[in-house]
Amino acid sequence: MTKQANAGVEVAEALRKGDRELTTRVAHTAKGVAGNLGIGQVQTAAEKVERAIRQNAPVEAGIEELNASLGRMVEAIQRRVPLRDRRSARLSGSSIPSERRQRSQNYENLSL
Repeated sequence: MTKQANAGVEVAEALRKGDRELTTRVAHTAKGVAGNLGIGQVQTAAEKVERAIRQNAPVEAGIEELNASLGRMVEAIQRRVPLRDRRSARLSGSSIPSERRQRSQNYENLSL
């Protein structure tokens, strides 16, 4: 999730540059990563941003919500998971459903 920590900033920057394709892709990726990890707050916020972009609707409030939810989750992960473990998790990146389910439960149990 930490690779997606700046997704809201990246969305805002891509919008400023007028790159709607990149904007949509960044929001979509953040939504997918959050969904795979079971981080519902981030997934919902990213989905709102993605939908607003596709519908040419105002997106600023959605970006703020995405940044806030990402910030809370990244902070919670960093508080709970030692740096050594975060590095090894990046390298292993299991896609086994039972392990994804366990990660999802672990993230939901983090105190936000």
